[in-house]
Amino acid sequence: MTSSGISNEAKFVLVAANRAADDPTLCAAATRGLDWSTVLEIAVSEGVQTILARRLRACEGLPLPAGVSAALDHITRIAELRMQYVRRRLHEVLEVLASAGIPVVLLKGAALANWAYASFGDRYMSDIDLLVRPEDAGKAHSALQSTGWRPRFKEQYNDFYRDMHHLMPLVDGQAPAMKLNAEIHTSLIAEDRNPFLLTNVDFWRDAERLDHLPGDTRVLSPLHALWHACVHYAWSHMFTRGIRTFQDVDVIARSGRLDWSMFVSEAERSRAATCCYWTLVLSRKFGAADFSEDVLFALEPPMSALVRRTVSRHLENEIISGHGVCPSIRLRRLMWQAAIRPARSGHGTNRPWTDADWKALLADHPEAADALPPDGMPSSRNFAAWLRYMQALLVHHEVRDERTAA
Repeated sequence: MTSSGISNEAKFVLVAANRAADDPTLCAAATRGLDWSTVLEIAVSEGVQTILARRLRACEGLPLPAGVSAALDHITRIAELRMQYVRRRLHEVLEVLASAGIPVVLLKGAALANWAYASFGDRYMSDIDLLVRPEDAGKAHSALQSTGWRPRFKEQYNDFYRDMHHLMPLVDGQAPAMKLNAEIHTSLIAEDRNPFLLTNVDFWRDAERLDHLPGDTRVLSPLHALWHACVHYAWSHMFTRGIRTFQDVDVIARSGRLDWSMFVSEAERSRAATCCYWTLVLSRKFGAADFSEDVLFALEPPMSALVRRTVSRHLENEIISGHGVCPSIRLRRLMWQAAIRPARSGHGTNRPWTDADWKALLADHPEAADALPPDGMPSSRNFAAWLRYMQALLVHHEVRDERTAA
């Protein structure tokens, strides 16, 4: 990994997951002295092992080290079997909820796999995310537990989830090795940190029924599915774990079912314009999402060209969770605020993090205290890392500008 960006292994996975990348581009990326164990680790972590295998098999004459093809075949077979199981369990969950008379809206992968992707298995997922009305949440939680799902944590942690936007996650007890979770949501974002003006009323009103799914099962409308993908990535995940988001944006954009002018209006009205802007910018660059430049122009936040390029470079470094190079949590949050501009966006004091998050982090990782000292400034030993990181961002742009001018 260099000081100026994500590792070559992470870059390679990004290229492989981008369906617009041609075979020569992929082959060139594969010849950069990659650590293939890291490549496979990232692919599994990001849920793109099946796509990676498909792309590599299509590259004729690609020289893979001994054992890589066999390892790739192995993790791909596991992923395919897992997704077959996830599909069966999802239908069973929906049948249980239908029997209990509980309407449900599928969220994220569980929804998009059923209408936007070519096949269910093309959208890997770790969780089954379900939105129910608040008055049905307890009943739905109990109904799933009666059919092999069990709480992920002990009862004493129930209070932790009391004010959250979903109940305690449930773990599939039928096949623990699959590591499949189910989350019963009552809203899309925790109420105590939600600055956006879209509400459950909007989502339920426009949700669409899918005839091939049991009971009163719906999915978010294409507009709200894209809005949620953008906000979930930019706000809830703070611009990490981006590959599946870029793929989601791509398939929604290519569905032909989106009114882009209405999407822009909804993003602006709901105070989500900056979240949508940066997600779409990165999706277009790394996920080949196809839409008009006018969409970005309409959502573009006012900032200098230098700030925009610096923020963009930082966000690119954050795409692969755990493989970025930002030296501190404090700096990461400052860069996030530079991108989202929460004050100008009407977000008030709402942020994706809270003091409780910080205290929990310090409890598990005391060494993180250096990243956010009491005075809000970097400590002397961390300042050098901050400086190197910011210089790397700026030098990258100077080099790129010189090449462009040439």
